Amino acid sequence: MAPFHLAHLSDPHLSPLPRPRLMELAGKRVFGYLNWRRNRHRFHRRDVLDALIADIKAREPDHIAITGDIVNLALEAEFAPARAWLDNIGPPEQVTIIPGNHDRYVRATARRFATAFAPFLRPDQADAPEGFPSLRRRGPVALISLSSAIPTAPLMATGRVGAAQLAALEPMLENLRDEEAFRILLIHHPLRSTAAHKRLSDAAALCALIRRHGVELILHGHDHRHATSWIETGHGRIPVVGVPSASAIAHGRIPAAAYNLFAIDRAASGWRCDHSVHGFCDGPQIRTLAEQRLTWWRPRFQLQRLASARPQGPWTWGRWSHSPCRLATRAAPNRASAPTRTPMRKLQKPERRRRTGAFSGRGIDSARSRSIMRRATYWVTASTIICTSWDSASTTRPELVSWRKR
Repeated sequence: MAPFHLAHLSDPHLSPLPRPRLMELAGKRVFGYLNWRRNRHRFHRRDVLDALIADIKAREPDHIAITGDIVNLALEAEFAPARAWLDNIGPPEQVTIIPGNHDRYVRATARRFATAFAPFLRPDQADAPEGFPSLRRRGPVALISLSSAIPTAPLMATGRVGAAQLAALEPMLENLRDEEAFRILLIHHPLRSTAAHKRLSDAAALCALIRRHGVELILHGHDHRHATSWIETGHGRIPVVGVPSASAIAHGRIPAAAYNLFAIDRAASGWRCDHSVHGFCDGPQIRTLAEQRLTWWRPRFQLQRLASARPQGPWTWGRWSHSPCRLATRAAPNRASAPTRTPMRKLQKPERRRRTGAFSGRGIDSARSRSIMRRATYWVTASTIICTSWDSASTTRPELVSWRKR
């Protein structure tokens, strides 16, 4: 029997961004729009996304999973082009999507995602309740979709699954375990995050539920990085795999666009899952960046490397992320013998290199200092816009702008 092939991509952030109306920029969207005009429009490119989708289609996977952030500001004008893009990828029976924080950016359009993309969210059972969690069976695979997308305050990108979804997820996982299905959990936010403003607030409760009932694989996006972490259980380790933005070009510590491809098959003693990463690296061509094999035994599975050579130099640029391209461009003692396909290995936190300059005394590198300066500039720009509008009403409420005159 041929393996079941699943392609996983995330965070396409479809461009170009439609011009918003002035009324739509009220509240949180003004910060997101300024960020898009100043930075994000340069890093999320439609031609990169189109090339990645073309490569996925050429490999003819059995199913495609997209873990959120299809649009940017959840503007009303964004959903129709996004629906056309999804229809071009494949029919709803072959594509499964879940919402990200950008798809439910504000409360005004929080429900728009479900109405615009309903065929790609609909569970298999006609009598199944609407919303999440939802279940789709495709061959030996059971795709379990969760929604961690909630409207948040400005400059926050946190997520929450919620007690209702957790309560419904528990019997679903229990029933699937008796059916001997390869259970894949789809969620937008990673279960572990070092950034407080991007974390999943109830990750501990979700991890506790997963440890009790188990799944075979967890897929996420949100961080725009290659990511592999593990959840320890009494029956083994569960892999948690992330992927960069599907439309990104490499910038700073963010890698270029990539997608995951999984080949899932029955083994004599359980399940076998071959995982490969495909994307851009040092050029316009898409190539295979890394490979690994996950083999499940009862009651435990382990990692088998497809390549025996040990990579040279550090593998990661972040605690939960890795970037094969960083490794390929790094000087090695014996570059001639370096493998073209680098095996994945356990992630390690890199050492921060000290730089000369404003932040060198604390050991913060130049990339982080630039990020701090960008955030400071962003706050000053937003504050100037807000205070300008307050100045026009200073005759009636002078206390709003009094702090600027001190």
